Amino acid sequence: MKNILKIKNRTTFLLLLIPIISFAQLEIPEGYSLVTESPANGKKIEQVFLDFDADGLEDTAVLVENTSEFSAYKFILYVSSHKKSYEVDLVNLQEMSVYPTQIKTKNNVVEFGYFEEGTGAFGRFIKLRFRPKTNQAQVIGYDVIYRSLPTVHIAKSYNLVTGKYIVKKTIYDENGNDNVQEFAGKNDVLKNKVFIENWSTAMIENLDKVGSNYESDIELQNHKKKIQSYKSTLGEDISEMNFYVKKIYRKDNLTFVDIDIIQIKYTDEGGDRIILNENLKIRTYMIDDTTIIYGPDCERITSKKLTEIEKSVLDDTSIIVIGSSKDGVLESINFGCYG
Repeated sequence: MKNILKIKNRTTFLLLLIPIISFAQLEIPEGYSLVTESPANGKKIEQVFLDFDADGLEDTAVLVENTSEFSAYKFILYVSSHKKSYEVDLVNLQEMSVYPTQIKTKNNVVEFGYFEEGTGAFGRFIKLRFRPKTNQAQVIGYDVIYRSLPTVHIAKSYNLVTGKYIVKKTIYDENGNDNVQEFAGKNDVLKNKVFIENWSTAMIENLDKVGSNYESDIELQNHKKKIQSYKSTLGEDISEMNFYVKKIYRKDNLTFVDIDIIQIKYTDEGGDRIILNENLKIRTYMIDDTTIIYGPDCERITSKKLTEIEKSVLDDTSIIVIGSSKDGVLESINFGCYG
């Protein structure tokens, strides 16, 4: 018999502590199977074996997925001597897809992580170590990486044992030169106070705030002003549209797309397709880090990659592109990967 404590909330990291009495090994939850390949980088994902609590017995860490549910991934750490599994659901705080990466281990410390869709390639990486004094799985490290702007990359590392953190900001200019800024600080509020047992959305949000004063500054404000200056020239909000792409280009470190909206109709049920182009107005939209882009080969691509394949995309005049827009920015753009 299992005693299960579970909080059902899609916007919260789900946590289960499962004492196992009748089984002396890792137990995969019903409906789940081992993840063997990372959707983040396409590389192999394997079970990781370690001596997490330094008792001479082999412990196991795995990633599992329930393919019948939306982006349902779990990190599971089974501690043999305690006959207990720690389970953490990997949840995107924006309620979109997550992309787990390989589990790593060194000196009885285990790390799991993942990227969040729709967040400028936001990655979270959590390090765990056993705390003998309280028999708990302690979070000793919390790292995040992401693009705060198309030209600004942030990498933050927070040591929850010492309370020290480092924020590294890399700013790229149009010539490909890097300007690296590094800031160090100390925050004892969460020092030695974060465990798998109290892991939650609120805890994640508190961790994200550490060092955040070094993450947003004048570059972000200037970028927002730059976007705002183009608002009057950008297209209106459309929840679903079909169009031809006329031009893809970069300006002021921003990516723009000129499109020609069309209508698709059919002569009758299952009949011939008719393409109507009654509105000859060319609309301009912006593409940013939140835009979901699918190339002609059905792979997710970045805005930078889109500008690189611009010629091949525009040369294929048979491609009818679908997408949606809000506030002058394309929420999604799909170059024929549908049906």
